[in-house]
Amino acid sequence: MVAVESCLSLIWGGERVIIKATDSRETLPRAQELFTEFLDPEFVNLDLDVSDPMPEREVAVYEMIDNGRTYPYAQIYRGLGDLNRLCLTWDQIKTFVRDQTKWLRAEGCGTLFLVKVRGKISIADVHVHEAGRRVFLDNFAGYDALDAKHKHRVVLPRLALES
Repeated sequence: MVAVESCLSLIWGGERVIIKATDSRETLPRAQELFTEFLDPEFVNLDLDVSDPMPEREVAVYEMIDNGRTYPYAQIYRGLGDLNRLCLTWDQIKTFVRDQTKWLRAEGCGTLFLVKVRGKISIADVHVHEAGRRVFLDNFAGYDALDAKHKHRVVLPRLALES
């Protein structure tokens, strides 16, 4: 396993976390029934309504360590290897959010997924609130910083982390 950047800690419940095989029909821009509180219009504005069929995939769920620091996305993922191997498809993210709800960070804090569409890596930032779920599309290279005290979660393909 690749050494994970010090701002992340693996959440381990002794079970495998699996995203079922996907057929590319359940992309995030068409997920209004899942993200009832907010679905970032950028998914549609940027014409990101594309995905590829994918086989079943095991993922690992990490949580940001509370150490009083803030981290830009690049620092969170630094040291994890080729970012292209860490990306999930829109379909996989939607399937994870629908089927693996216990692994989502609640109380309005984010669960982050790397995604690559049309050659650009971005962040799908999912928030769970009492009123429903929200999903935002964030620019990976942007200046947004996350405060580790909120213990945001990060979902990564497990096999991509093994070498």
